[in-house]
Amino acid sequence: MDIALFLIMISSGSLLGVSVFGRRFEEGLPVTCGGLILWLYGFGLCGQLPMGVYTACALAALMCVFSLLWAVWKKQIGEFLAGVCTPGAIFFFAAVALCGYCVSGKLFDAVEELSHYGDAVRAMIMVDGLNLAENSQAIFRADLPGLYLLQYLLQKLYVLKTAETFCEWRTYLPAAVLTIAFVAPSLRGLTLRQAGYALPVCAALLIAPLLIGQNVYLVLSPLPVLCVVMASGIMSLREGGQGNGMAVLRVVACCVVLSLLHESGIAFALVLAIAAILALQYAGKDIRKNLLTCAALAGAAVLPGLSWALAAGCSVLPEPLSALT
Repeated sequence: MDIALFLIMISSGSLLGVSVFGRRFEEGLPVTCGGLILWLYGFGLCGQLPMGVYTACALAALMCVFSLLWAVWKKQIGEFLAGVCTPGAIFFFAAVALCGYCVSGKLFDAVEELSHYGDAVRAMIMVDGLNLAENSQAIFRADLPGLYLLQYLLQKLYVLKTAETFCEWRTYLPAAVLTIAFVAPSLRGLTLRQAGYALPVCAALLIAPLLIGQNVYLVLSPLPVLCVVMASGIMSLREGGQGNGMAVLRVVACCVVLSLLHESGIAFALVLAIAAILALQYAGKDIRKNLLTCAALAGAAVLPGLSWALAAGCSVLPEPLSALT
């Protein structure tokens, strides 16, 4: 139930895009993920992370209901279903189901180099706040929380459902969901007839690493996600430069996620934002008429990382490495 609710929240923006703006389901996934991370991040900085979860759930429910009512009111049920039942949507849910199967029951490994990422999420659940909170027991409290926030969201939904404190394998699933959400828009041009050729190739690409071992999908590090998000942003640059509003929103979402995933992602976000602004110029767009777009791109690349640096500088005191051993 908690995983289903989590996926509904991830899909809510896509449903709104299909119903109101006539987009395809997979086009809105990165925008929803970026917006959800930014929403939780803002509440977390204010010390109200649980409230961010509750309001995000309410907002997602409103978006889903409004999308359905809008389609009924406009008598566009057929178009709505066609926009939802796309190869990209099938790929998204099938890939998430596969990754869910792979991570089911996985526990943190005491000798795994990257287990401290899971430790940070556990600390967030314990204090109901960001990993840099004063009472947080996270090993690395100043780590950027982009991926942690989605992991916290799923864990919080699980805790509310079961009254248990933590479920380790659910920490792995949001990383896979975030990765797949940013891959799915690459299939937005496919029809169901073409999907008969393309989806088996995608399925083979997903299944092939399993021949090496299930551990291929059991990674807590945000770095693989970082690479996929950057690639997704580059893929959206061309359409964004031509004035495609959804593509511009995807680039903005990529900048937000990059700047909150990892320290190195801040540089990637800046490069992506600059490239997107230049793409508008090269496409013959008047920058003076697109100041809001340029400001959104620049703000998405700079403000999240800057605000985290300021918050971490105020709350996290430097510790010698020996104190962690």
